[in-house]
Amino acid sequence: MAKTTFFQGFFLATCTVVGLGFTQVLPILSQTNRIPKPLNTPVQLRIDPKRILGFSDLRLRALQLKKPVRVIARLSQTAVTGSTPSETPLPAALDAPLPQINSAQSRIINRFRTLGVTQSNGIEGIPLVVLEVNADQLDQMIANGEVAEVFEDRLSDTTLDTSTPLIRAPQSWNRGARGQGQTIAILDTGVQRNHPFLSPRVVEEACYSTNSPGNNATSLCPGGVESSTAPGSAAPCVGTPSCDHGTHVAGIAAGRGNNFNGVAPDASILAIQVFSRFTDSPGNTPCTNAGRSSPCLLTYDSDQIRGLTRVRDRTAARSIVAANMSLGGGRNNAACNNDPRKAVIDQLLSRQVATVIAAGNNGWRDSVGAPGCITSAITVGATTDSDTVASYSNVSNLVDLFAPGGRGNGDGGTRINSSISPNGFGEKSGTSMAAPHVAGAFAVIRSLAPGATVSQILTALQTTGVSIAVPGTNPALTRRRINVEAALATFVNRPANPGTFRTGLITLNQTFTVDFDGGMTAAGNASDLWFQAVTANELYLSPVNGAGMWVGDRSNRGYERCVNGAYSPSRVSLTNVPVGSYICMRTNQGRISQFRVNSISAGSPKQLQIGFTTWNQ
Repeated sequence: MAKTTFFQGFFLATCTVVGLGFTQVLPILSQTNRIPKPLNTPVQLRIDPKRILGFSDLRLRALQLKKPVRVIARLSQTAVTGSTPSETPLPAALDAPLPQINSAQSRIINRFRTLGVTQSNGIEGIPLVVLEVNADQLDQMIANGEVAEVFEDRLSDTTLDTSTPLIRAPQSWNRGARGQGQTIAILDTGVQRNHPFLSPRVVEEACYSTNSPGNNATSLCPGGVESSTAPGSAAPCVGTPSCDHGTHVAGIAAGRGNNFNGVAPDASILAIQVFSRFTDSPGNTPCTNAGRSSPCLLTYDSDQIRGLTRVRDRTAARSIVAANMSLGGGRNNAACNNDPRKAVIDQLLSRQVATVIAAGNNGWRDSVGAPGCITSAITVGATTDSDTVASYSNVSNLVDLFAPGGRGNGDGGTRINSSISPNGFGEKSGTSMAAPHVAGAFAVIRSLAPGATVSQILTALQTTGVSIAVPGTNPALTRRRINVEAALATFVNRPANPGTFRTGLITLNQTFTVDFDGGMTAAGNASDLWFQAVTANELYLSPVNGAGMWVGDRSNRGYERCVNGAYSPSRVSLTNVPVGSYICMRTNQGRISQFRVNSISAGSPKQLQIGFTTWNQ
């Protein structure tokens, strides 16, 4: 997200190929075989086409192909608000009233349908429309000032148990930070919701996919529709390479199993399928152009925008912390903030949702794929077990973070093991695998620091991880490989390693004992007792040995503030304790720390939930 280079000019909207496990950019071919109706009279342009971003390149492309091209048109203020057209149409505001956006989209779509445009639709809540048009229709599109910018709706590809310990995720779990209460959106090739590694935490699904006969594209949504939010909408496809990609990515971010976990094993998943199935035919070879065999899975920019819009609309209801996009296309050595996906990525950022994107797998050391070149996104490169840059990983100053992506050809180490459909596990490598490590890290941190912003979490990850120099860069480039535990500690100074939990009637003078980990040094250690008041109105706790003791709100970052209590070297007294969670912590110079419940007054039964943790100061 903290990208420093900027680009002024035109960027083609990209079509993303399944995941960034190894990806490429695909040029868009013709979109429909139908011949549009000719215009009755020559178009008299009232708007200088040179003032419309992207128009000249797209018109030339349509003339060369002699077929319609698929475009994303950004509506102007004139189209949305009815204001007087200006010589240079200005883009409509993103926060324009929804009825105005919907009305403008419907009007423009209906107008072009009368001209023979058969492929057209709007993107809900954003002043964008998607059309398949020829050169004459492009002229007509901008003639009355209702379109401010046009982009080619291009294709992108996917960017294809040892990784979580490497980033010290287990130590964060031991602090109670497991992603609970957070949701990670996975925009990919679908997720197997009943996979043992993910069930029952796939809480919601959606699908946005395209039927475009002229591009040999077929929707993967249930029943062949182009959009769905019903249960089962994001079920992974079968019979095509990369169908299991989304399930693998979801497992890295939030899987939970008997032998190993993903980064945020208690987080929920919003699965969004954004890919379409493509086939090659004579003169129309989208799969070959993407370096894939036919049939293949690719994704349009417009379907990604729809998926991100769904994330935006469900953020509040689902406490979404991150949207993972292990996909990309194109080569970008500068920021691409004219990309049509930026608008909704910015909307997500304003809602404190991180959009985490794989950098791509071309092995470039000066470029990344789109949409990773958008500066408001968080772009992730891949490293190996030995903390070297993976040979396949794209790297440039547009990359924000590194995370484990598995070995490439010639690299040492292992690949990333995670869930695959149906009901299995498998190993993959790529920046596709690195990105969900970061998305999971956001969920882990937000679960204990719910007020942390995207910028604050990113800064913590960028300042606490392992510093990795990128060979072959001039000037020398260094980025951090994430360390989740260290980043979490900047927000919550919470003890680690939870011990025995007890629930039940607490008797007077009952002593609880916790034994420090043998690997800890004696001096400077501390122990932590947390409790949840159920019915008690007054609680007295005292240390059996040692001196210091503090009581703090469990959500507080430190222990410097007592909650309804007074501190003395021998006793902590809490009065009028409301139902809730609190922390008692005392320093200790030895390996054994004990707490005694001296008395509990009022409330029946006198019940507390007790848990011990230990940590090294």
